[in-house]
Amino acid sequence: MSIAAELWALAADGDERAVKRAYARALKQTRPDEDATAFQQLHDAYQHALARCRASADNDDPDSNWADAEGSSAPGQAAPAVATVAAPMAAVPAAAHRVDLPVPAQPLPTEAANALLHAAASCPPEDFPAWLRTQAHSWSLDTRDDIAAEVLKALRDERAPMSQYNVDALYRAFGWDDIASGLDPRELQWRRERADQAWMLQPAQRRALTALLTGRIRGWLTPEETTARLTLLQQPRTPLRNLLSALLPSRTEHVAALMAVLGCHPGVPLPMGIDAGQTTFWSAMTDEFSRVALQARLLRGVAVGGLLALCLCGAVWAGSDVVDWILADVDSRLRAPLAVLGTLLAPVIFLAARTAYRFVHAWQGAPEDAPVALPWLRILALPLLIGATFGLWWLTINRLQDPFWGIVGCWWLTWVATGLAQWRYHTRRGQLVPSGVFTLIGRVVGMATVFLGLMTAIGYWAADLFSHRDQLRWRRQRDR
Repeated sequence: MSIAAELWALAADGDERAVKRAYARALKQTRPDEDATAFQQLHDAYQHALARCRASADNDDPDSNWADAEGSSAPGQAAPAVATVAAPMAAVPAAAHRVDLPVPAQPLPTEAANALLHAAASCPPEDFPAWLRTQAHSWSLDTRDDIAAEVLKALRDERAPMSQYNVDALYRAFGWDDIASGLDPRELQWRRERADQAWMLQPAQRRALTALLTGRIRGWLTPEETTARLTLLQQPRTPLRNLLSALLPSRTEHVAALMAVLGCHPGVPLPMGIDAGQTTFWSAMTDEFSRVALQARLLRGVAVGGLLALCLCGAVWAGSDVVDWILADVDSRLRAPLAVLGTLLAPVIFLAARTAYRFVHAWQGAPEDAPVALPWLRILALPLLIGATFGLWWLTINRLQDPFWGIVGCWWLTWVATGLAQWRYHTRRGQLVPSGVFTLIGRVVGMATVFLGLMTAIGYWAADLFSHRDQLRWRRQRDR
C-alpha cells in the first residue's frame, strides 16, 4: 500500500493524530532535496487526508464529497463503480476529474497568533478549546505551522500568560503533544507551568489565587490580602523593612504558601515581576534555624516585651499592687525598674528558649545514621531530663518550705519530656506526630500527675531504642 493510500485509509477513521504520525514516518524516507516530486505528492496527500479528518469531525460525508471532487475513493486508487454513471470512471483520465480544494483567505501569522494568545489569556478554560477549533478550521497547513511557530516563540519568551488548561488546548491543536512534533516534553511541561504562573499573577485572577492559597494555609484570605502578600514579593525592600513585615508569624506562612503556588524558589527562574531578593528573604524565613528567622523572632520578642512594659508602666502609674506583690522582697525604689526590665526581657528569653527547644527537637528526631552532634548524649538526653524531673520533685517535697515554684517546674519538665519523647519516637519512624484533643488531654493528665507523664516518656524512649536496636552506633561498632 502506498503512503498516499495509507494516509487516506487513516483519514477515513477521522484519526488526525494517526495521520500525523504516518506523515512523520514518511518524511524520514521522502526528503525534498532528494526527490522534490515525491515530496510534493506526499505533501498533497497529507493535506487531503487532514481535510478529510476535519470533514469527518464536522459530521459531513467525506466519502461522497471527495468522490465528487477527486473522482476516486483515495489518492492513488481507482474510484469504485457507481451504478448511476453510464461510463466507467476508469475510462476517463484521472486528471480530468481532479479539482483543487478552495482555500479560504489566510490570516497573517503574527496577527492570528496575537489574537490567539489574547483569547487564551482571557477566555475561560471551558470555552477556549471550542473557540480554537473554530479558528483553526480555516487555516491551511502552512498557515497553521507559521502560527504555531509564533505561539511557541511567545511561550519561550514568557509573553503568553494563560491557564494550564488553555496551554493543553494549544498543545493538542498544534500537535505538540505528539512525539512526531519533535519538541521536548520536558520543555513543554516547563512552558506550561511558567504560562500558568504568569497567568495567576494577573489582577483578574486574584480570586483564583486566593482560593489556591486558602487550601494551603490556616484560616482565610481575601483578594485584597492576597494582593498585599503579593506586593511583599514584588517590591524590593531593605532588610529592616522586611523584618518589620515579618513581625506577624501568619504573614510568613501566607507568603510561603504564595511562593509555593507561583513556583518561586531560589535558584529557579522567577515569574515576571517577582523580586529575587524578596524571594530569598521569605525563603529564609521558612527555615526556622536561619539567621533571618532568628532575627525576626528576636524583633518580635522586643516588640512584645515593649508592649507589655508599657502596660506594666500604666498599671504602676494607676497605683496597682501587682508589682508590689511580685517583688515584695525588693526595695520599693527598685521594684518598678526591675519590673519593666523583666517585662522587656521575658519575651526575648521565652523566644530564645523556644528556639533552643526546636533545636533539641531536630537533634532528637534525626535518623540514627545521620551525622549529629554528641550522638551519645542524644541517646541519654531523655533519661537525664526524666532524672532531673524526679530530683526536682524530691527536692520540692522534702527540702523546700514553699513548694509552689518547685511543683510548677516539675510540671513544665514533665510536659517537655513527654512531648520530646513522643516527637522522637514518631519522627524517627517516619510517622506524623499525633495531634488533637485526646493527645492534648493525655499530655495534660501526664503533666498534672508527673509520675504518669514521666513513665510515658520512658516508654516512648525505650520503644524507640528497641525499634532501632540494629542501627545503634555501639551495635555497629561491635559487629565490626
